[in-house]
Amino acid sequence: MTTPSPRPATIRMRFAPKGERPALDIFWYDGGIKPPVPEELMAEDQELAEEGMLFVGDKGKILAGFRGENPQLIPEARMRAYRTAHNLPDPGHARAAAVAREATRRPVTPRGSRPSREGRRATATSNWHARSATP
Repeated sequence: MTTPSPRPATIRMRFAPKGERPALDIFWYDGGIKPPVPEELMAEDQELAEEGMLFVGDKGKILAGFRGENPQLIPEARMRAYRTAHNLPDPGHARAAAVAREATRRPVTPRGSRPSREGRRATATSNWHARSATP
């Protein structure tokens, strides 16, 4: 049995200013629809991933995974400058170290038991969040 895909939709949620907080617009793209590719990515000949988040603010843009993982300033040069200014390591080094640590670990399974099996696999949908501060 096939699960139907979500119908294509773009939803805009508008939040009024409150106190010191300015107005905020949140756009949700679903069913295979994505926001326009930001100029910063087009200049680097890159596309948007299948799903993710794009934060658009007055001072720049942040691109992240669907659950907000691995946030990156765009363009890439801006992210490198931020890392350098804040003495942050290059994520390539951190990933390589994590892979090396994981490779040295051995799973611990109690005697006589079997590792559990995954019952179901999660299916990815093409969902995009785009958040922007409205002037």
